Amino acid sequence: MDGDPDGGYTQPVSVSTASLENMDSSIVSEDNLNEQRDELLAIQSIFDDGDEERITVISEPDEKGQGLFRIQIKIPVVMPYEECQIDLMLPTSEDSSPAQSGKQSPMGAEGGEGVGEGPEEGGGAQGLGEGATASTPPPDLGKGVALQRSLSGQRWTGSVKVQYLHPLSLHLTLPPNYPSEVAPSFVLSCTWLRGPQLSALCRQLDDLWEASPNMPIVFTWIDWLEKESFSCLGLTDKLVLVPEGEDGESEDVDDRAMSECTDIGLAVHTLLQYSNQKEAVEFCKSMQECCLCFDEKPGTKFFRLEPCKHHFCFDCITTHCNMHVTDGTIQLLTCPYSECETVITPDVLQNVLTTENFIRWEMLSLQRSLDQMEDVVYCPRCQAVVIREQDASLNLAYCMACCYSFCTECEQPWHQGTQCTTDLERLDQQARRQNLDQRARDRYEDLRRQAEEKAKTLIELKAKTVPCPHCKALVEKIEGCNKMTCRCGKFFCWMCGKGITGYSHFTEKSCVLFRYNPEPVTRVIQRQRPPDALLWMQAQAELQGGGMDQSIRCLNCKQLNFKLNRNNHIRCWNCKVNNCFYCRSRITGVVTQHFIAGGCPQHS
Repeated sequence: MDGDPDGGYTQPVSVSTASLENMDSSIVSEDNLNEQRDELLAIQSIFDDGDEERITVISEPDEKGQGLFRIQIKIPVVMPYEECQIDLMLPTSEDSSPAQSGKQSPMGAEGGEGVGEGPEEGGGAQGLGEGATASTPPPDLGKGVALQRSLSGQRWTGSVKVQYLHPLSLHLTLPPNYPSEVAPSFVLSCTWLRGPQLSALCRQLDDLWEASPNMPIVFTWIDWLEKESFSCLGLTDKLVLVPEGEDGESEDVDDRAMSECTDIGLAVHTLLQYSNQKEAVEFCKSMQECCLCFDEKPGTKFFRLEPCKHHFCFDCITTHCNMHVTDGTIQLLTCPYSECETVITPDVLQNVLTTENFIRWEMLSLQRSLDQMEDVVYCPRCQAVVIREQDASLNLAYCMACCYSFCTECEQPWHQGTQCTTDLERLDQQARRQNLDQRARDRYEDLRRQAEEKAKTLIELKAKTVPCPHCKALVEKIEGCNKMTCRCGKFFCWMCGKGITGYSHFTEKSCVLFRYNPEPVTRVIQRQRPPDALLWMQAQAELQGGGMDQSIRCLNCKQLNFKLNRNNHIRCWNCKVNNCFYCRSRITGVVTQHFIAGGCPQHS
């Protein structure tokens, strides 16, 4: 039997191959053919509402009446509840079988109420089936579908909720003598009904034909299946989904009943996808109220966030997203609804952000991810991303971009086996090495005092603050307990600096809630003052009357340099690369050749 993409079947199993060949070779009488065509046109005009194609004509008789009508019909069942819970039951392993699983949970033809197995079946590891162990992970049925082991250990159980059930599929073949003599041949299939339940529906369709023989019956069948299936089977708002053949009832199944639940994962995906699509269609058909501005607009003017289902109009969600990206608070790009933590997905952001803001969001997201990696540092010369050596005691990182090996603690050239020098020590060393005139010396000392004051301020800030483990912002504790709340809305412990959620952290670990930690965990504050060489160059440039107007950033490492004595040749104090101040380009090869052949004056 061949299946079509929508779950239908092109050959009804209730009719033998020989019978089909005989039916195909028969010529439909003119009266029956007209009845069949009129009935098909009628049900197409009634049930094809435009949202989805419910009726598909697979084949039809030719002008001479040769051939048969074969029709695939999707029938959405009317559910007398706002939503339906579908309980899932799967064997714990491929080796498990109903015989090995002990007593089964109650699942009648009416849909079954319970999914758990009673304690009388033997709980714990004693009830595990062959091939299953207590540590066997549950099968993956997709995002949002959690499974847990039953009390007997023989099954995985779980549940999903849907507002719309996947349609029944009715495949009809209209015989040459329909409707004058016989009923249509059909196959009834479904994703969420089991074989015995479909068989009961097939018998009801037979009874409907017996009640009105020799009359067009297709519309009656469709209408009855759509409106009466739930009441006929005695279904409630809880259904049970088990793999076909696991319920031990396949022997009594009608040949025309085809349960499509052979793969639980595929069945669950189909049910959830259909329900979500149907919800979205119904949402867009009606007027909705925005959860932020409370304006009422058509549903097509809204974004619905998943999985929280909160909806906001285009204007509100656009303002919300662009504001946080502009301010750099991308960690707050979550659902604007109160206390909802659903993250706004990139596809929504791409629709509402401007091109510049979307690029900025990508850069900020990358930067935030890198900042949260403990083994990532930045090269002090070129600011490239560098992975530090695995041996943390070396404090070594090597930049592949500019070939600079540096200490990850002080960002100076790597000094294996020696301690890092402080900023003030390096400042004193630089001052002693320079042969300074009195005016330059005085200005240099002014800049030095300013650098020292700024360094002291940063050191004091470092001693009093703790970085938020989520957004890296510095937080100072004024009073209260050690559970800190950052401006990004996240919580962390003041004593150890780790992110927390509630108060259990202070009962399970060494951190206590109301004890002050005089030395909180802090990060190293980089670049506490400008480098010594830069201070000296700035002092000289200011004395020559140029100041920042005579500054240029190195084309290689991007560090600030100053033009001194009208010389356009700038040799970077940091990476020693030659730059031309006149044309703002990097000098390669012989320096003098650049000024002779390149057209740039060396002094200006």
